[in-house]
Amino acid sequence: MFDISGREWTEEEYLRLHEQGLVQEKDVVKVIGVHNQMCERCLNQSDEWFGTFTYKGQLITYCRQCLDFKMVDNCHYLYRSLMPAKVTQNAHVLNLDFKLSSLQQRASDFAKNILKKGETGIIWAVCGARKNRDDV
Repeated sequence: MFDISGREWTEEEYLRLHEQGLVQEKDVVKVIGVHNQMCERCLNQSDEWFGTFTYKGQLITYCRQCLDFKMVDNCHYLYRSLMPAKVTQNAHVLNLDFKLSSLQQRASDFAKNILKKGETGIIWAVCGARKNRDDV
């Protein structure tokens, strides 16, 4: 079963899921992506983060703040699930089906320790930078 609780989709994403029978119209509410100078996805209201262009004679306003996650504009809907996100007592538990490398385990232990202590810390990891090799 496809879990739609707490989810939001662009119009294109929703239509694809709807065609596949994974999401029903009764389970969502649709809102205009950018409305009253506010992005409904990231809640941006800063004029500097909105862009505009004209397409077929219509002025399109879009949010540049969350553009990396697909364009949200004043001409298309966002579709939000009416089912609230499920939060269980063990929602924070991650069950991995693989073993962490020694460096990954060190990073994990560090993160758990600073969270327990209520402190702040940083884990510097770069994709593809050999962070998972034990011989580094």
